[in-house]
Amino acid sequence: MILLRFAMKAIVFLAQLAAILSSAFIAVLTAMDVVMRNFFQQPILGVSEMNQSVLAVLLGFGFVICGFQRDHIRVTLLENAIQRRVPDWAYRGWITGWEVIATSVFAALIWRHAQHLLENYEYSPVLDISIGAVFVVVATLLTLAAVVLVLRLALPAQKDAS
Repeated sequence: MILLRFAMKAIVFLAQLAAILSSAFIAVLTAMDVVMRNFFQQPILGVSEMNQSVLAVLLGFGFVICGFQRDHIRVTLLENAIQRRVPDWAYRGWITGWEVIATSVFAALIWRHAQHLLENYEYSPVLDISIGAVFVVVATLLTLAAVVLVLRLALPAQKDAS
């Protein structure tokens, strides 16, 4: 149990570090492009494609982080009423079950789209980056997020800070 908690915290730490570096890369790249456009009238070629690719990967890291920390968006309209009527373990299983199903379906769709892009040799027009490869990275991160959600069930429940 301790090893599982350590492994999951290490995965989340690495995802957070990668998300911070990705965000910083987007910010620096965009700032450099603005400076180049305004002062030298010369934009950086492919900056939009690089930002889009890194942002897609950042989304995948976000799923891993939110899955572990349970910081995702939930509609709480009926949550309190349902939570009062069922045991805590049943409610926790119900919510996590739907989270795993939704994340897994999303990952499967992204995997299928990545396969389609790779089969058709789709490349970005300016930088000639394989778009399918970017989607493979995102699909891998979404699959990892679904695994983290399932493994999180093995950990003891923690009280929410809110």
